Amino acid sequence: MKILLISVLVYISQLDDFDKLDLDIKWKQYKSTYSLTFNEEEDRLRKEIFIKNHQYIEEHNAKNSELKLKMNKFGHLRSDEVLTNEVMKRTKITTSHDIRNIGDFPVRKSIDWRTYGVVSPIKNQLDCGSCYAFSGIGAIESHYAIQEGSLPLLSEQEIVDCSRGFGNDGCFGGWPINEGTCQSKSPVRDYRVKSFLEVPAGDEKQLIRFLSFYGPVSVAMDVGFPEFMFYSSGILNITHCLKDSLNHAILAVGYSLEGTPHYIVKNSWGTHWGEDGYFRMILGENMCGIATAAAIPLL
Repeated sequence: MKILLISVLVYISQLDDFDKLDLDIKWKQYKSTYSLTFNEEEDRLRKEIFIKNHQYIEEHNAKNSELKLKMNKFGHLRSDEVLTNEVMKRTKITTSHDIRNIGDFPVRKSIDWRTYGVVSPIKNQLDCGSCYAFSGIGAIESHYAIQEGSLPLLSEQEIVDCSRGFGNDGCFGGWPINEGTCQSKSPVRDYRVKSFLEVPAGDEKQLIRFLSFYGPVSVAMDVGFPEFMFYSSGILNITHCLKDSLNHAILAVGYSLEGTPHYIVKNSWGTHWGEDGYFRMILGENMCGIATAAAIPLL
């Protein structure tokens, strides 16, 4: 019996050593993939965060077959650090734009504006909290394409640089419907926006009507949770998030009322994040505030 117990303890110890070695290898591979270098103290701290995030992803995927997570460039960061670097300041909602209920007409069972060629390619805001610019510009690009038949590629950088007088703060966040006009010396065409039309706050029936009738809609939501940071595929259905305190602006480009009703949403974290840069979000519960601050440009 003693021999058996000793053998089991030795086996468990070997497993622990193997797991530790495996994580050491994964940490080195991760740093190599994202070209990360740290001093000794910082490396120890970042490795601990990486291991916690890795374990969270593994445990989540083992018990959830619908929503899958995967390691990405945020693996060495805490969620509060991601919020600092990648999203806008958490904002309580106020509005001064036109709010419109566009009626109670029937909508299509599904629509995906990408299939019409009016959604620009996935972009990457990098480590700049400029999601407001990518969301707003994405909406303007799409609505020009719908009206004029050709898809322009517009400059988020100009919004980041030139809209500080409209409540935005460069790489430290802003609001997607507070865009200003900056004088540019480059010989390019001006694309002008007359105003914005807002969806009644929290009204998802109106949001899908806007998507069905007008086109892609600039939206915002709370993304301060690891299921969003490490999202890989599936439909997000998260209850531990806020509906009226938002920190990330994105672009809703479609929806489906078939199967599990959901939105199709364009992010600005590059094509290696999520479903080639997109994610799907549960529809019908204003989850994480996705319908709380939704708007389209009026050209």
